[in-house]
Amino acid sequence: MLDKVRIGIYEYAVIESSEPIILDKVLCKGLIDYDNLTITIKKDMPEEKKHQTLWHEIMHGIVRDWGVNLDGDNEESKIDWIATGMCQVIKDNPNLFKEEHNAKENNSTKNESINDGDGNR
Repeated sequence: MLDKVRIGIYEYAVIESSEPIILDKVLCKGLIDYDNLTITIKKDMPEEKKHQTLWHEIMHGIVRDWGVNLDGDNEESKIDWIATGMCQVIKDNPNLFKEEHNAKENNSTKNESINDGDGNR
């Protein structure tokens, strides 16, 4: 799991915790702390649950950072639907971002091999 994640202009430390995560007297799988820039994830869960929980907390950060209004009462459910959908898309398309990165690296390598180092081609 990541040890940090950037959301907007802030970098959040990602912490796995064996301690109970409680918010408003409710036991949680994860929690984003906007003041201390931390995301805490329950340690004793399967990796897929940890990833979905991390995405859930990241979505909270995005919603807050960009001032997205999700109509308060159902915000938790809406965040969960979006996070679950994102996890599924990423899982079903493992090369989603790798192909773009590889294409950029290949173009960079091609440009370097064309140039002989003295600016001559």
